[in-house]
Amino acid sequence: MARDESAFFEIMRQYYNAEAAKLDAEIAAYYAKYGAGNVLEYRQLLTTLSDDDKLLLIQRTDAFVQKYPEYAHLIPTRESIYRLNRLEGLRTSIALQQMQMGADEISQANDFFTRMAAMHANGAADLLGFGDSFYTMDDALVRLVVGQAWCDGKDFSQRIWDNRDALTRSLQSDLVNGLIRGESYQRITNQIQKKFVSVSRRNIERLVFTEDTFLANEAAMQVYANDSSFMEYIFVATNDSRTCSVCASLDGQRFNISERMPGVNFPPMHPWCRCFFDPVYHRSSASGLTSGVQGGIIKAGKSFEEYAETPSLLGETTPKEKYDSYVAQGLAVKPLGRGSFKNVPFESGGGYRVYFDESMQKSLMYHPEKRSHHDGAYYKLSDGKYGVKRFDIDGNPIEE
Repeated sequence: MARDESAFFEIMRQYYNAEAAKLDAEIAAYYAKYGAGNVLEYRQLLTTLSDDDKLLLIQRTDAFVQKYPEYAHLIPTRESIYRLNRLEGLRTSIALQQMQMGADEISQANDFFTRMAAMHANGAADLLGFGDSFYTMDDALVRLVVGQAWCDGKDFSQRIWDNRDALTRSLQSDLVNGLIRGESYQRITNQIQKKFVSVSRRNIERLVFTEDTFLANEAAMQVYANDSSFMEYIFVATNDSRTCSVCASLDGQRFNISERMPGVNFPPMHPWCRCFFDPVYHRSSASGLTSGVQGGIIKAGKSFEEYAETPSLLGETTPKEKYDSYVAQGLAVKPLGRGSFKNVPFESGGGYRVYFDESMQKSLMYHPEKRSHHDGAYYKLSDGKYGVKRFDIDGNPIEE
């Protein structure tokens, strides 16, 4: 996620620098056209805007409406442009540029968030055995989570507009106050350029990081919420020196999935939040079943730790004996999520993956001999700390 965000931030940084240069050139043109001695007299800016400058503003508004017709209601009317003086023309030009930038940011952010939501949803789907390409960017689940109004009743596009409106007013105020004080072009433009770029970057980085935290959690949670095996989740804080007291106090607490609320008991709790969750898998009530023969069906399937420590134990029972054992224990046993046996039930000749813990980090996968890339049937043990290791049907390590 961090790499994707960094790439997005670099694209936006270049965009902001280019837009800042455009505004600098426009202010410079005003000083050259209406100023004297590198200073603009305030009274000179209160005269009527020239016809050429009026036409330029009208052309810019027309271009904006053509590109973003859904925001046509935001731009000034032609009649209002005809009545502008020079100072109002410059203020209007700043506002138009900020509108354009807000619309561009929303477009760029929507594309980015859609890709991220699909990626996060597929990460959860993969853990459940459905593969990492189960959801597309056009999927209903992705469309559901992107653009949710989860923060103070506003979606990300509304928050972008709020940021642009605030920056517009600030830039216009700095410009007018500088002109009233008779400040030079260099002083005014340096101040505006610095604020233009730094505030734009700070706003978009905070918004994208926080929104992506929401998408990482909500897109994954939508997947688990559609599986009746999951009814609860555990709040997980990133416990380090930067963890706030609110997130630290929630760490490890369980909540019902149906009662999750971002900012209350579900991440993100605040801007720049780095928290996440672990789904809680509820085992079947059949977990106590046993045939009574040498420990019976339950004994056929060992724990993850036993297999990780002594892989040869894998060869003591057949794949079916393990499968029946884990189903009887009530563990999460899913068909394979990718490859030629994707979603093929074990009973129909497919493989399976069994999850040993509620967070679904520890798993054992069985792949049939047919269509195997490892010269026969094999097992794969996976865990965040243990890593990924493959063994043949007798428990012998397979060299990668």
